[in-house]
Amino acid sequence: MRMVMVFGLVLMAFMVGACASNEKPRPIKGFSPIGQWRLIAMEGKEVELPEGARQPTMTVSEDGSVSGMAGINRYSATVDTAVWIEGQWALGASAMTRMGGPAKAMEFERHYMELLDRADTFFPGSRELELVGDDAFMLRFERVGE
Repeated sequence: MRMVMVFGLVLMAFMVGACASNEKPRPIKGFSPIGQWRLIAMEGKEVELPEGARQPTMTVSEDGSVSGMAGINRYSATVDTAVWIEGQWALGASAMTRMGGPAKAMEFERHYMELLDRADTFFPGSRELELVGDDAFMLRFERVGE
């Protein structure tokens, strides 16, 4: 009986822990992503740059303009600043330069831009910014220069 009870408590603790780990953090209301950022992870994995790609960056200005390096090309877009107060990320249409590079670097860049576009929520840390979409962490940046 005691063994069954211990097993039950262990199982219950495991289930509670599993449920808690699937919850995504809540956005911090009032935080804005203004600043310069450097990509450090994509879809939960540390960034491994393919040959020929440069470190992706993102600069977010107070007026909502977004620009940076996507790997091969530079990009620019705007983000809706009105929804920042709710921790939402709403990127508008983006424009890019049209330089070519190695196939793997170009694929990396395309994937980065796709994730940047699909993100709909951001979560700030003390020196990090995470963009989330489709209920999954997509991009993690670290602050540059401050």
